[in-house]
Amino acid sequence: MIIRLENVSKRFLIEWIIKDLNYTFNPNKIYGIKGANGSGKSTLLNVISSALVPSKGKIEFYTNNTVLPEDQIYKQISYAAPFAQLVEHFTPAELYDHYTVFKKIKFGKDDFLSKVLLKKQRDQYISEFSSGMKHRLGLGLCLFSSAPVLLLDEPTSYLDTSKKEWFYSNLTAVKSHNRIIIMTSNSDEDFKYCDNILEL
Repeated sequence: MIIRLENVSKRFLIEWIIKDLNYTFNPNKIYGIKGANGSGKSTLLNVISSALVPSKGKIEFYTNNTVLPEDQIYKQISYAAPFAQLVEHFTPAELYDHYTVFKKIKFGKDDFLSKVLLKKQRDQYISEFSSGMKHRLGLGLCLFSSAPVLLLDEPTSYLDTSKKEWFYSNLTAVKSHNRIIIMTSNSDEDFKYCDNILEL
């Protein structure tokens, strides 16, 4: 999988958030997107994910030197963000069952719940979780999916020191052949784990 951005621009009303961006994301790498608040980091992730359409330019996903059809792109992407809503009337076990209807997870249910440190809370409603627990669950669904493209928006938000170590350990573990990981952050600590940094 390769992702190519050609003259990608995004405008909201009259303000250009991203302007004429050319970049190539190659497999087996972790990319960090760096910039001040309002520089377009989250916007860029949303454009790559196809949640937003570029105002100008194009994004192409290549697999085996062939451009992937637009209606197939969503199958290649797993996305996590601290503001992403989980289905809070589900338990983690129920959410796993729901999620795996659409995306494959590399672990069975029990192993997944152990990996996200929520095995004891498997039957507790997500609405009762802390922000950190919800965020960890969302990160786990992304990190442990079988998707070749992982998009992580501010992944260490809401994580305490020990859970940041959990994230970093799993981030490096899931980096593999033909996988692209792209994350935004305002933390220099996060960028230590990146192979390439794109500054906006």
